[in-house]
Amino acid sequence: MTGMRLYTMVSVLLVLCVLAPAGRAQPPWMSYQGQLVENGTPYTGMAEFKVAIVSAGMVIWTNDGSGLGGGEPGSSFPVDVQNGVFSFLIGDPGWMVPLTADDLYGAIEPLLRIWVDTGGGFEQLGDQPLASAPFSFQSDIARRSRGDFNVSGKLGVKTVMGPDKDLHVNGEVQFDLGGGQFLFSNPSGNPSLVMYSPDGSRRDLMVDFSGLHLLVGSGSAAPSADSGITISEAGNVGIGTNSPGRRLQVAGTTRTDVLEITGGSDLSEGFSIEGPVEPGMTVCIDPDHPGNLSLSTRARDKTVAGVVSGAGGVRPGLVMGQQGTTVDGPVPVALSGRVWVRCVDQNGPIVPGDLLTTSDVAGHAMRAGDLDAARGAILGKAMTSLESGAGLVLVLVTLQ
Repeated sequence: MTGMRLYTMVSVLLVLCVLAPAGRAQPPWMSYQGQLVENGTPYTGMAEFKVAIVSAGMVIWTNDGSGLGGGEPGSSFPVDVQNGVFSFLIGDPGWMVPLTADDLYGAIEPLLRIWVDTGGGFEQLGDQPLASAPFSFQSDIARRSRGDFNVSGKLGVKTVMGPDKDLHVNGEVQFDLGGGQFLFSNPSGNPSLVMYSPDGSRRDLMVDFSGLHLLVGSGSAAPSADSGITISEAGNVGIGTNSPGRRLQVAGTTRTDVLEITGGSDLSEGFSIEGPVEPGMTVCIDPDHPGNLSLSTRARDKTVAGVVSGAGGVRPGLVMGQQGTTVDGPVPVALSGRVWVRCVDQNGPIVPGDLLTTSDVAGHAMRAGDLDAARGAILGKAMTSLESGAGLVLVLVTLQ
């Protein structure tokens, strides 16, 4: 078999690799075609072949798995050569051991080494470089990729029309971080980031039609809808409630070292009040409706209870009440603090420091004057003046 030469038809190899079915993993073999010429004449007939892949002088794969490192495979496989042309599949499961991504991992300018026997013994042919196309074989299945796995374009997983982002996954995504876990899923039918702490306790970040929810549980089961923080579409924040109706709503006990209120200046409670009332009006206890109030109508009324908050652009700073009970209502009434009060000069001009009480003008206060007569009917102390007529006076509410 003197003078035998092997010429690789790289173009055929490239085409076969490119035509691998789209959307499926690469098959675990590569098509190889060449021409066998013996003494200048194309050979026809059966021939025995041995195949190896060499990297940096080391044999990293052979057709029968033997001779790794630097030897020759121990067994061969038959190939029918017609007019010098032959082809076979490198890694053909019918004749060879599988060729996997692990075999090619780390290969440096790999070469294909072939031995041929046409009847006079095996002869090693010249090593042929492997085209770059076979290296796409390393991505046959991503879980077999070793080392870095780089994608120059967008990567889609189970996408139908192709990825829209750099990483586009149609389905769940899980990250195990050695002590915790992140799972992108929809356990309740809503998009969620399900997280597990090192002890297995579950925490969910969930989005639904009402807003964004951060829920915390003490076990592996789904946390309660009321066991965390909710931000509604209106921007309201709820703690312990998933439907906050205020900018901040807390269901439960709140503890803080310092509470600084910058939106109002009085302490109010919510009351139900008979008849129309306006901010700044003085109100009294309603004897006919327990827990309710009514507009003041007579001077020095010892049932005086406070002032409807909100006059003069000064809002209540803190409003108390218990929903669903008799100690609740829609009208905030200042019981303490600074508030603007509707006053009249019925008992003379008002100056800062005067004590105020109810007057005969509905909903209006006046200067107390005779303190003995006004005992038990004091509304508060004036902080501004009223020379005559009717108007607003800033009052420090201190019921006496």
